[in-house]
Amino acid sequence: MNGNKLYHLLFILFVIFSFNTLEAQSLVLPNENQTQLASDSVEFEWNSCTNTIGFELEIADNQNFTSSTLYAIQHTDTSLSLSPAKYYWRVRCVFTSGTGAWSSARQFTLVDFLQHNLALWLANDTGLTVNNGLVSSWNDISGNNHQFIQADTNRQPNIENTTLNGQSTLLFDGANDQLVCTSLTVDQPYTLFFVFKTLESPNSYFFDGIPINSARFSTNSSGRYNFLAGSFYNSTGNGEDDFNIMGLQIDGSNTLLFEDFQNKSNGSASVGTKNIENGFVLGSLGSTTTTAAINFANVMFSEFLIYDSIIDSTLFANTGAYLKSKYAPTVNLGADVLVNYGFCETILSPTEGAYASYNWSTGDTTASISTNQSGTYWLQTIDAFGFTSSDTIEVINNVNTPAFVYSSICLGEQLVYDSELSQSAYTFNWFGLANTDSFAAISQGGLYA
Repeated sequence: MNGNKLYHLLFILFVIFSFNTLEAQSLVLPNENQTQLASDSVEFEWNSCTNTIGFELEIADNQNFTSSTLYAIQHTDTSLSLSPAKYYWRVRCVFTSGTGAWSSARQFTLVDFLQHNLALWLANDTGLTVNNGLVSSWNDISGNNHQFIQADTNRQPNIENTTLNGQSTLLFDGANDQLVCTSLTVDQPYTLFFVFKTLESPNSYFFDGIPINSARFSTNSSGRYNFLAGSFYNSTGNGEDDFNIMGLQIDGSNTLLFEDFQNKSNGSASVGTKNIENGFVLGSLGSTTTTAAINFANVMFSEFLIYDSIIDSTLFANTGAYLKSKYAPTVNLGADVLVNYGFCETILSPTEGAYASYNWSTGDTTASISTNQSGTYWLQTIDAFGFTSSDTIEVINNVNTPAFVYSSICLGEQLVYDSELSQSAYTFNWFGLANTDSFAAISQGGLYA
């Protein structure tokens, strides 16, 4: 080295990535095939583009977007009130030079059950009278003003939190809890939907009409669900030990039973011809005087709907889809993440919902993960009803990432290291140097950071 000393230095070298940008928008909310009440606003959200000056949101009632409505939006989200229907939507970015390409399209459905022949509607988030965690009444929101009542505090069900998207449920203890309505009258044929979870099986009596055995839903000695309106009608599969969405069309020998959208009907077997004549009971057989524990069920109910007719296939599907969207929405990781500042890790997790299992692209199986690396991450989940869904999110980290390296200089030489970070945005404290600048001039051997 021509008599010059060789200095060895250790310092943090910031590896500079090329500055990444968002080049194309993609849709975030609503989820594909989401079904919700038309009385609630629809929340729209999408990812942005670089250098955009706005967006165009297009909504139509057909996938070809003929006769569509175009909305000019300044931000990456908005909310709209729309009439009940099935809709398709897409977004494109607007630039000073024109518009970009349309995003892929999604569809969603808005429903108004009050437009149909509802005989009863009990929902977990309205119409409840709760004192000290006990439910004394559950009021019908169908417009028919039925009330399910229990005046005895020793027989009132508890209100409980669940893994169903943060939704609550009514827990009947299986000893003596029941809610009774004496005004409900429904003749066959009719359609019934409910969200529930049984905590004991077999021989559990979940609900019944008045008189006894006029609309009894229970499990038999083999653990299969059955419905009784004068005759036993057994499902073709055993009951599940998690939450279920049940859909039944009660019509004598034409009865159909669906569990989590799977047809579990029993051929031409008949439920009988009895009607709900003098009321309805939740949590037990259809009696207000029964006291034997065997006649009660340890069960959870979250929602209950009865139509006073056999509804068409579209409304049947929409009712089930509404319940699934409410209680177990498709997993959604939210908008893509662009990091231009800071060194903290980015936390990735679903924006809503709680799931029975998680499977990340990283191999993690936790509800959330953290990262400081750019990349595409996906999550696959199984919800409480047993359905699988997945979502993908893009993380773009433009912050310089530190790495430790060795370097050498000769005596009399100087190494200038520039962090290339903004002095106004960051505070600098160099280890080994009396320096608070964003760059450092190093001429002596040593350890620097």
